[in-house]
Amino acid sequence: MERHEFERDWSKLKKALKEKWKELKEEDFREVHGNYEQFIAKLQEKYDYSKEQAEEEIRDWSCKDINPPKCKKMWATPEEKHTKPEKKRKAG
Repeated sequence: MERHEFERDWSKLKKALKEKWKELKEEDFREVHGNYEQFIAKLQEKYDYSKEQAEEEIRDWSCKDINPPKCKKMWATPEEKHTKPEKKRKAG
């Protein structure tokens, strides 16, 4: 899930986000109102995550629970995007 998808689909995602991150209260969700950066900040505040850890948690969550097939392609690191899988050689 990309940031623009998070913000675009906020109303659809909110219930699942509440189930995943139970420390966030309704007031937190009102304050965030679909803003990805504000959601990251709330995760940092409530769960004592670093920014990188909060982003990783969202990636992991979206990969497992929201859209697994699309996930690997969307969240691949630059290195992963440019690395071709090695071909297996036949023993011989």
